[in-house]
Amino acid sequence: MFFINTIHYQRIQVYNIINTLEKVNKMTFYIVGLTPHDQFEIQIIQKEIINALDNAVTNIKAGDHNCKKWFGDDSKLWINQLKRKLNRMVSIILIQPIEIHGPLLYQQNQQSNLYAQAVQPSDGWQDYTSPTGNRSPLENSLKQLYRINLHQEWHTMPLFSDVPNLDNKFLIIAHEVSHLLVSTEDICYGTAGCCALAILDSISAKSNADNWAYFIQYYIK
Repeated sequence: MFFINTIHYQRIQVYNIINTLEKVNKMTFYIVGLTPHDQFEIQIIQKEIINALDNAVTNIKAGDHNCKKWFGDDSKLWINQLKRKLNRMVSIILIQPIEIHGPLLYQQNQQSNLYAQAVQPSDGWQDYTSPTGNRSPLENSLKQLYRINLHQEWHTMPLFSDVPNLDNKFLIIAHEVSHLLVSTEDICYGTAGCCALAILDSISAKSNADNWAYFIQYYIK
């Protein structure tokens, strides 16, 4: 789940939408119950998530400041593990549909302080970037139903932001995708809490959805 922070009055970074749409041609975020404008934004977000994951794989290395900041670990062992996970996340996103359901079709049982909520995949919560038995991560993922439900508060958020701790639509989707593909948890929220978690408990930081979302957001270009 992604909870609302209390302060939203900050400057919003402007992105070049045309260049963003040219980066990736395949669309596997299956959109249900959203307006054309929302659909357009979801398309941009998918492309930017893929680009950010690719950029991270290309740029991270042992001693990486961003890995240390968000995961509390910049060792070669963790960097290699993280690269494998990021590469497999890209492969899953490009191959397996992720349903994005709008609030028009998802009204019941909504909490007023939620932006979005990942639905448990068909085989339950697990790290789908890791092999299971004799099945590869991709083989395992092809059997899953991945779904994210957006709430009404989704419409109040900017698409992107370069302001620390300002929630935005990209961050929300990255957060929920980490739940679906890496089986992250909601241990803490916000930049301050996530940075503190990385310092105090690296294992928990590697399992926290917001830590993953902030890490991925760093690699938007």
